[in-house]
Amino acid sequence: MVTVRVGTKEPKDFHIHKQRLCQYSPFFKGALDKDWSEAKSNVIELPDDTVEIFEIYCDWLYNISPFRESASPSVQHAAQSLDAFRLESTRYYEAYMFGDKVLDVAFTDMLIDNLVMHMNSCALYPVFQLFKIFQLSASGHPVRQLLIDVVLYDGQERWLEKACWNDVDNREAILEITKALVRQKGKLVNKADAPYLKTNICRYHSHTGTDTPCYKTQRGWGWLREQDKA
Repeated sequence: MVTVRVGTKEPKDFHIHKQRLCQYSPFFKGALDKDWSEAKSNVIELPDDTVEIFEIYCDWLYNISPFRESASPSVQHAAQSLDAFRLESTRYYEAYMFGDKVLDVAFTDMLIDNLVMHMNSCALYPVFQLFKIFQLSASGHPVRQLLIDVVLYDGQERWLEKACWNDVDNREAILEITKALVRQKGKLVNKADAPYLKTNICRYHSHTGTDTPCYKTQRGWGWLREQDKA
């Protein structure tokens, strides 16, 4: 067993099987290498991360549906409000940021699937978080296409007034969006054809364009199969 100590003010210890922790994360596998101090103590400290986000990651590791509380009727009802939607979208982004940090691409692909389902169920689109995910990803990463698709198929003029459109860090994203709009010039855009409205697609996954299989085929989990039926 490995102890993962999360947080600083009131750190919480998580006791996790080493094999599960290292199976999909090169970050943890490297930290537990025999030459690292963490390997000798079997303790990994994550002072910059939150307990809530690491609990989501633990659910992922132990075959429990992350964000499972979102299935409750009360949460679904609350998600109809814009503030609740923004809070939930931020949770997805923070979890994605953690997955990117520990290099668990299967986890980040799963989060994108859940974020897409979340935004489709609410008919709202977290443009600010999508810009931030775009920034996290490398040039050519398939996840960048999600922001571009959302603007192409659901873009609103009022979105241009948001601060993220004037953020110098988003210059690359805005350039890619502009290129996509120019390519679409003169062509009919039907919102019902938006790729993110489809089910069981890997358009935004890290493995797209590679020989690596989708996380859904790598991990035959019950909650994943149920999710696919939704």
